[in-house]
Amino acid sequence: MTRILFNCDDFGKTAEVNAAVLQAHREGVLRSASLMVTGGALDAAVDIAKANPSLKVGLHLALSDATPVLPREQIPDLTDSDGRFFSDPAVMGMRMAFCWRTRAQAAMEIVAQFERFITTGLKPAHVDGHHHLHMHPFVFRECVQWSERLGFARIRVVREAAGLLPPRRDGSLFAAKFVRHLTFLALAAGCERFLVSSRLEKLDGVLGLWETGRMSEEYLLEAIPQLPPGDWEIYNHVGAEGAGEELKAMLSPSLKRLLEERKIACL
Repeated sequence: MTRILFNCDDFGKTAEVNAAVLQAHREGVLRSASLMVTGGALDAAVDIAKANPSLKVGLHLALSDATPVLPREQIPDLTDSDGRFFSDPAVMGMRMAFCWRTRAQAAMEIVAQFERFITTGLKPAHVDGHHHLHMHPFVFRECVQWSERLGFARIRVVREAAGLLPPRRDGSLFAAKFVRHLTFLALAAGCERFLVSSRLEKLDGVLGLWETGRMSEEYLLEAIPQLPPGDWEIYNHVGAEGAGEELKAMLSPSLKRLLEERKIACL
């Protein structure tokens, strides 16, 4: 049996994302959203979630290209002069890898974001990360620790479904995308080993890394029939600037028919 969890990242980031999540949930196949607790539209997102209890909500931990919970005075090595996280996730990852002070500050911010989620009163469904920085070995260990303490059920392990790479797209960027794909395969292996002793659940893999920001109806109709049996997450960014195709995909009658015809359940 193949089952799919359709999830939207960046819930709470903007009013546009919130509106798209609501529409995709009520009219389409979206069943889950990841809440950015540092987003500018957080309160409205929480209201939407409480008014739609069938929408599962988890924490979208943000450590890059976002506003932190803590003031810059407490996390100076994580933020720029404007008090925002540095935009490049690779820079953030390297800082945490080689500087104990940066890791200590990141640990404080991680706790602050988990606690802010809990204060919303929403049931904690899962944890994932903005730009997938939760897959950094240090961050992943912190996320598992606090997820278990605070009652989160699942954590995203970014392992793209094998055999679904579309080399026909963006040929000039194929090499860079392939390197990123291999990088996350290596990170996923480490995360899965760490989860052996944890009670947290994980799904068998994801779709969304290779085609991030472009999870169109055309792509999903081609990729979903190739998924092997198992539980998969398809994540997207409905409501983001330039991501109109992703909302269209979540509302697609053709996608709904495909799921029905192949007896694919939505988690």
